[in-house]
Amino acid sequence: MKILYPTRFVLLSLCFIAITHASEESPIDTDINVQGFGGLINVPSAKSIQYGEFYFSYSDLSEYDADPDIPKSSFYRKGNIFTVSASPFPGVEATVRNSGEYMGGYSDLQANLKYQATFIPREWFDVAVGYQDIGGITNHLDSVFIVFGKDWNNFRFTAGTGQFKSTRKMIAKRYEGGFYGVQYQPFDWLQFQVENDGVNNAAAVKFKTPTAWFDDQMQLYGSLIKGDYDDGTEENNLYFQLGIRANLFQGFSSKLDSQNYKTQQLGNTFGAFLSDRDYGSYIPEDIDYTRSKYYDDNVVAITSLKDILVEHGFEDVWVGAHNNRLFLRLENSLYTRNPLDALGVILGITSSKAPGYISDIDVTFSRYGIPNLRLSVGSAELNDFYEGRSVDPLMRALTPVTRDEVLADWVGANNTPWLKPRVTFSPVLTSFIGTEIGQADISMSMRSQLNVPLWTGAEVTAGYDINISNSDDYDLGRSLWKFRRGSGLKSLVLNQTYQFPYDIYLTGSAGWVKERYNEEHNLAALQATWQSNNGQHRLSYHYGYLDSDLPERPDRIIFSGEYRHYYRLSIPVSMSKQVNIGEVIGESSLVFPCI
Repeated sequence: MKILYPTRFVLLSLCFIAITHASEESPIDTDINVQGFGGLINVPSAKSIQYGEFYFSYSDLSEYDADPDIPKSSFYRKGNIFTVSASPFPGVEATVRNSGEYMGGYSDLQANLKYQATFIPREWFDVAVGYQDIGGITNHLDSVFIVFGKDWNNFRFTAGTGQFKSTRKMIAKRYEGGFYGVQYQPFDWLQFQVENDGVNNAAAVKFKTPTAWFDDQMQLYGSLIKGDYDDGTEENNLYFQLGIRANLFQGFSSKLDSQNYKTQQLGNTFGAFLSDRDYGSYIPEDIDYTRSKYYDDNVVAITSLKDILVEHGFEDVWVGAHNNRLFLRLENSLYTRNPLDALGVILGITSSKAPGYISDIDVTFSRYGIPNLRLSVGSAELNDFYEGRSVDPLMRALTPVTRDEVLADWVGANNTPWLKPRVTFSPVLTSFIGTEIGQADISMSMRSQLNVPLWTGAEVTAGYDINISNSDDYDLGRSLWKFRRGSGLKSLVLNQTYQFPYDIYLTGSAGWVKERYNEEHNLAALQATWQSNNGQHRLSYHYGYLDSDLPERPDRIIFSGEYRHYYRLSIPVSMSKQVNIGEVIGESSLVFPCI
């Protein structure tokens, strides 16, 4: 039974509440919905999420091909929807969405894009266009839409239309024929939603936590959803969505719903195109470093130290000082096999060049602008270590932060790593030892790996192999010829890394890989990592979707979780224990734990 009449009742009730609260203007929040767009439940809104926001959400409201034995409205069932969304530029939403019926079954990886016309003044109305499931293959949800919206007091009205590219009949063609919805938000923490997505009617109530609970860097939200979604039992199930809203930016004045220097920079550059909302104005704290009694000495010391580190070969070098504390920030592209070698060189140079009044040295390593290691050490302890009076300089691990979050007077070099290609060469082996075929069979190639940093957190990588040598069993027609290391391009991948509060890092990857015979895939991957400051605990999750480029070859889904615990013993020996659990879904399933 459809909920058409309850939906009308809810609409009338909301209109009555709006009249009684017309004087209480409150902004209408825009959060990522079940389909992976800023919007209501399934309906996208004409408003995009805010620039620099990041969302991760889960919902059990999943869509599948319709069953002929189930009524025509049955396009949703209980399942699993995981969504990752971000706004890399004002008005733009980019989403990766994974939908499936159950964890061990098949799933569909989708990419969505939406753009809100930010050049339309906010006093007028809002317009957005979107593309769902770009190139849709598995669930055939690829569709385009245009949507209009208008905010009035505590209400937001949304209406639009769209078109499905798939001609399959058993598809919920949500946007075709028009869709509409209404949102009402009486409080910051509460929002009501009703919609028709072109196929089904639905209503939802959404709750949000105060941003102050997480230092204004993160917010949790959840929705309870009720609709005429018949799953074959002729019962209207209750569904839900849970989500996390966070900020991609870190530093001073980078809290949720606040303006910072990044938005102001965009406003200054693209002001005529950013009229959809108030981007505000960022006024940095006025700090007069010249009042410090060490100001003149600091300028001379940090400039000299900066020049030495640049001459040594470090990149993106910044040296700062505030009172008795010295700060160093740099990219290590020299000692890539062991960052501790770079740390030893940097601290050795600093201990010999730092002024005598410096009591503390703070060093931060970055990878393409993303800080990933920060250590602090006392100047006296460091001098004792280098002069042989102690065996441990007692370094302290701190949370890596951006330079904008450190109050200091800085000097920096213009030797950024962007668009500087780096090539490394390494041997790659495939070997079979002690088999019934032979005692030792080896196929060897030389790999050239190209890395090009693009922008903050982003790089493109490419790998090319040249076969050098093979044992006889790798010859064409022999037992191991399928495992022979071939010559040619092996990978072309774009990686983007983000840093989040609470020491969380997220990396997304997309590209093409070919490592084995008869294995050639388009790749989409996600890696999330958390590590405690002292390095004792580390959690990570890896997910990969491999879409085969070859006919009649299976797609693959790979995911694994990892926990590592580090032990520091009283004797001069350290050890760690690591647990990995994962699964590969393709031609067969495999669970592999190891310790």
